[in-house]
Amino acid sequence: MNTMKNMIILTMVLVLGAFTAHSVENTNVVVMLGDSTTFCNLNTQGERLTDLVQAYLTKEHIPASVVNSGIGSATAKIGLSRLKDQVLVHDPVLVTISFGLNDTGRSNPDEFRQSLEKIVQGIQANTHAKILLVTSTPFINERHQWRGQFTAKGGIDAALDDKFCSVMRTLAKKKNLPLCDLHSHFTAQFEKNPKLRDELILPDGVHLTDKGNEMAAQYLAPAVATLLAKPASQETAKNPMPTAGIPYPEALDKAAVQEPKISDLNYNAWQPHWTAFPINHPELAQPWVSYMNEMLPRLKWIAKTSFDCEGAYVGIASFPFEPDPANCKMKNNRQYAHMPYNGTLGMIG
Repeated sequence: MNTMKNMIILTMVLVLGAFTAHSVENTNVVVMLGDSTTFCNLNTQGERLTDLVQAYLTKEHIPASVVNSGIGSATAKIGLSRLKDQVLVHDPVLVTISFGLNDTGRSNPDEFRQSLEKIVQGIQANTHAKILLVTSTPFINERHQWRGQFTAKGGIDAALDDKFCSVMRTLAKKKNLPLCDLHSHFTAQFEKNPKLRDELILPDGVHLTDKGNEMAAQYLAPAVATLLAKPASQETAKNPMPTAGIPYPEALDKAAVQEPKISDLNYNAWQPHWTAFPINHPELAQPWVSYMNEMLPRLKWIAKTSFDCEGAYVGIASFPFEPDPANCKMKNNRQYAHMPYNGTLGMIG
């Protein structure tokens, strides 16, 4: 009996400790999602845009770790396909989104808009992160390898600005998201001093020089710092509790047709998976691990919103869905009920 109690206590410590460690480690992660505007291998190491944003935050004594999720040749559609493994996995507090360069020649405005909206929706449904939209920097028409395709359309840079940067600006207004309009900033500087085009953009007519990254960081880094400094409570009303990957209102619609059972998160749920470790088959515990990883954004939301603390609050039970906090009656904006019947995770029958 004592052995069983000790095992239960140890499991609780390990589970809760894992949640706490995960939360503390990723509390101030900034993920920069994009294409080669975000991260270009042609630049000097330490002078890429992600490096310069990190250096600015460090200089300003803002505790944050910048994670690069920018890949050359990526479109918004490709960015969407990378969202789970290269953005959500880091549990960021802020995500910058920058696409458009490659979309100009490989996509269309409708596909671009749909992909961006799905990226924003995915971030908001699965994290409590703030979002900063970033337009692409200008092309140099006469240098770009795609210039022939756009000569009759006013040049490739006009196509980028009119058909793709404009989509980014419209989305920012529609979703009430902050925007760092690098394209407008750079264009204004080029109009004042045309020689800057050669100084800030590489001979390929696309990628920024190290000095170009410095100018981009002058606009982008302060915007990132401002969002990190803004209290999270100001965003709560805009970002309801994540629902295990199901955005509102779909989660509420789904809830209307589900049987209102709950799942215990006590030792009854743990014990079916305990034997996986002594027999050296940890993969058999994957259902439990996957479920708790999926629940983590919601558990962290509860800790932050209800108790104003970091980490994750793991209650005695969990619903297969969570209601919109705005519709709850409790002062902490979370419903809780313990049914006379329930389903214990991992048990059969």
